[in-house]
Order: sequence, then C-alpha cells, then structure tokens
Amino acid sequence: MLSVHPLSRVNVSSAPTSDAGPAAVSAVMMPLSGAVLLIACLNIANMLLARASVRRKEIAIRLALGGGRARIVRQLLTESLMLAAIGAAAGLALGSWTARFFIASVVPLLPTPLQLEWRPDLNVIVATTAFAVLSALAFGLAPALKISRPDLVDDLKDLGNVRPAGRRFGTRAWLVVGQIALSLMLMTAGGLFARGALKAGASDPGYRYEGLLLASIDSSLAGYDEAGGRMRLRDALDRLRRMPGVADVGASSQVPFGERHESRWVVRPGQRGDERVMPTYTVVTGGYFKAVGLPIVRGRDFTAVEETSPSAALVAIIDEPLARRLFPNQDPLGEQLVTPPRPGVRPAADNEPMSIVGIVPGIRDWVTDRDPAPHLYVAAGSHYRGVMNIHVRTAGGSDGELLTAIRRQLRAVDDRLPVVELRTMQDFHDRGLVLWVIRAAGRTLIGLGMLALLLAAVGVYGLKSYVVSQRTREIGIRLALGARPADIARLLFLDGARMTMIGLAIGFPLAVILGRLLSAEFFDTDSFDPIVLTLAPLVLAAAAALATYLPARRGMRISPLDALRME
Repeated sequence: MLSVHPLSRVNVSSAPTSDAGPAAVSAVMMPLSGAVLLIACLNIANMLLARASVRRKEIAIRLALGGGRARIVRQLLTESLMLAAIGAAAGLALGSWTARFFIASVVPLLPTPLQLEWRPDLNVIVATTAFAVLSALAFGLAPALKISRPDLVDDLKDLGNVRPAGRRFGTRAWLVVGQIALSLMLMTAGGLFARGALKAGASDPGYRYEGLLLASIDSSLAGYDEAGGRMRLRDALDRLRRMPGVADVGASSQVPFGERHESRWVVRPGQRGDERVMPTYTVVTGGYFKAVGLPIVRGRDFTAVEETSPSAALVAIIDEPLARRLFPNQDPLGEQLVTPPRPGVRPAADNEPMSIVGIVPGIRDWVTDRDPAPHLYVAAGSHYRGVMNIHVRTAGGSDGELLTAIRRQLRAVDDRLPVVELRTMQDFHDRGLVLWVIRAAGRTLIGLGMLALLLAAVGVYGLKSYVVSQRTREIGIRLALGARPADIARLLFLDGARMTMIGLAIGFPLAVILGRLLSAEFFDTDSFDPIVLTLAPLVLAAAAALATYLPARRGMRISPLDALRME
C-alpha cells in the first residue's frame, strides 16, 4: 500500500526518467534468487533419495501386501508437498520481515514524504504457493518414482543397502556437484557486486566533496512567483558570500548523484534531427563552477548580468564531452546551440539559439556512470527554476557550525523560505537513493551467496553422513583387516574432494560469465576481480572440507566388532 501526503505542487514530465537501472537490478536479482531456490531443491531431492534408500524394506512390504505403486507415489509426493508448504510459510514470513526492513531504511532517503507499507496480497500468496508446488513436484517426483519400483526380493531380505561400494558417481553425488557449482556462481556474484558497491560508494562526480556544503531552497513551495524567487535567491547568495569561513558560493538547479534530473535535446543550428544530443541541462549562477571546483578550461564564466537579468543574451557553458559530440573538429567557443521544439509543444525562450561562452571538464551524474556524460549549463538570469541548490565552498572551520550559520542566514532572507536540504556534500552522496539501491543489492547478493554456501555445505555433509551410515560394514571390515583410521578418512575425503573439484570446475566458468554480465550492467564491477575469484572457491572448498571431515571423523571411530554385529 502506498500513501502520499498532500503536496503543494506536482511536477509532470513528458520525458520520464528511464527505469533501466531498477530493471537491470531486477534482471540480476531474480535469476540469482531462483538459483538459491534451485540449490535448496537439489538439497531436498538429495535428502529424499537418501530417505528412500532407508525406506526400501518398508516400501517393499507395502507393495508385497498389495499396495499400488500410484498410492506409494502419492504418499511420497504428499510428504514432499508438506516440506514445501513449511518452507513456503517460512519464506513468506521472512520475506515480509525483509520487505519491511528495506522500506524502513529507504523511506528517510526519499525526496518526497511517502508512507510505504508492504503486506502480502493474493498475488504474492498465489506465486509463493505455485513455486512451492512446482518445486515439490519437480524434485520430489523422481525420488518417489525410484523408491516405488524396488527390487522386492533383495529389499524384503533387507539386502537393499548391502551392496558393493563402487567408484561410480551416483545421482546424489551429482546433485551435490550441482549445488557446489551454483553456490560458487552466487558467491562470486555477491563478491563482485559488493566490491563494485564499495567502489561506487567511494566515487565522486568529478570534483572534491571535502569542504563543500549544500543548501537547497524552494521558493515555489512558499508561493513566490518568478520575481519573488529570483529576489530571494539573489539575497541568499549575497548573504552567504559575506559569511566568514566561506570561500565561494554558487547555485545550480540539480546536483550530481541526486534524485532530480533534467535533460534536453540540443543541436547545432542547421543540423539534422538525428544528430542531436541529450545532455544534462543545468541552470547555474555565477560562481558555481568555482564553488564546486570545476575550472573554466576555455572561455569565461557567466557575468553578473547573465546571472540576474532575464533580458540578458542567451549564453551557455558546455563541458568537454558535449564539445566532443557536437564540435569534434572545431572550436566551440562562439558557436551556437538550440533546443529543438518537441512536436505539439509551443516554442519558448528556451528554444532560442544560445552562444557558447565557456568549456568546463566533464562530470558524472550517477554513481553508475562509467564516463562523464554531456552537460549543458545555462545562466540563471534567462532560465528560472524555483528549486535551487546552493553550493558553499568553505575556507576552513567546523562544518556543523557553518551549516548552523547558513540556516540562520537563509532564515534572515525570509523565514517562510523552505530549506529542503542542508548538509555536507559527502553526506548527500552517502545517503543518496541510487547508492542505497546499489548497496542494498550488494548486501542481498552477499546474503544469497552465504545462504548458498550453507546449503552446499549441508548437502555435502548429508551425503557423506549417508555414505558413512551405508558403508558401516565395509568400514568395519577394512579396519578389521588392518586399515588405519587415517586410511578410512583418506577414502572419504577423496570422494568428497572429487565432488568438490568437479563442482568448482563447472561453477567457475559460470561465475566468470555471470561476472561479465554484471560488469556490463553495473559501474565498477570487475568481471575478473582476482580477490573474489580466488576467495570464493577457497571458502567454498574449505566449507566442503569441513562438511566432509565431520562424517569422516565418525567413520574413523567405528568399531569393527560393533559394525559387524550391526549387519
């Protein structure tokens, strides 16, 4: 359920922001979540196969007494469905808690006051039930069919489990191999994404955050028209520039790595429509570039007249990426740009030609950007925005004290003027919504990887425990004939090591392929990160070795006399 508090205004855009970012995260998370489900199903199938071997005599007696095979299969499938139902109920409860946790952590970061509530509706319950039923049928049917057609003579004599131990890889071993391969893939994905999230958290747009403060004001929320908004912005800039401890002050209509983003098509006069470029479109005041630390590479900054006068000549400053796109082989200074009118939209002043007066370095708008995107900066005098972000470059002193002083100065301008943002740029970056999504996805992938590791270890432990229980007589005979406990441990470890190595050999190429997919979708995700590609197999191999050691230790302690008496 989504509840929206009453707002004083609504922004409507004919060019909504692309959902490519969330779609890319979903495209990665859903298959990996499915992989965890597959690992769990392989684990359950292995358990059911082991259980089937133990129940051979029971099933043989039922069949000998006239029980039909269909009835046996139905009973076994019912047991599988009960396991799936318990898992689905637990998963639904855990999912509900996780959703509430994520909502509680994201709501404070939203630019609009929203009340988000999550509760499982009919669609969620139906989908969960469908996954549970399909999983039970897909991975419970094969064990049910296998156990329902036993060798009646041997099983009634209780010889079903007394068979020579061969070297052939059985079905249960291949199921564990599949778990190890999928677990390695998930652990690698979690590690690569987490490393990328750490790099994204340390990224910057192209200028220094140290000593930079941000104060966002919105005169339209207080009901001021353009003239009133311009006057209050000018007064605020003048007051802040005179503050002690302040080096430079400038304002812009948007902030890199923020949630608000504006872009427009631009083209050189006379160019075809297919040659147009869509740069980030930012309204700035004079002093903005100096405040954020972007040098004017060529040309000049906006003048005081261009900053304040609506009748000033239309001028623009572009960045180097936009200059390379529109003017690849010539000097852009003095050239003109135009914003072509969209079909059905009446041309406005913004559609008039703008003269390029300066060039600045490129910056990145999003933490997911690999390279600086094209930017077009226009003067605040000829382009009005009710929301402006004031950047204050400090000359030293405490950030906390300066923020308090800035708030006091803005209140002195007009106590009705809403200050919607007041913090350091570093804090603005660290608490950004996009970065939160990336970090949350990284934590989720790490959690899925750890869960996959646990499931793989449980699978190895379950299989080796079953092997030890089924080979108790063989182990007892070996010990009676002079084998040492270390020989028994080596025998069991070799079987476990073979499964682990085959699983790692299958999973490593899958992990590399998945890493390349992540690298193609997300910034700073290295598909061949040596740390992740080394640690993930080592951790998984260590977990498999521990899961093998525990049953092997039990096998080493088997008494030959007790083993022969049991059989």
